[in-house]
Amino acid sequence: MDAKQKRLLLMLNGTIITYETLSEELLPLLYRLENGHLLTAFDLIGSALHWMRQETEKA
Repeated sequence: MDAKQKRLLLMLNGTIITYETLSEELLPLLYRLENGHLLTAFDLIGSALHWMRQETEKA
């Protein structure tokens, strides 16, 4: 893994940590019925981030 890839992986891991930290604050707001579409979007973002990390571990 070269230096650029290491930086990108570090950024990805930092983004996942930020996502997980924010989720503790945002999830109670997103669980409201009128925010269902936002909860779905937030969940999809988290899934994509974790998928990217999983794919980097395979390489």
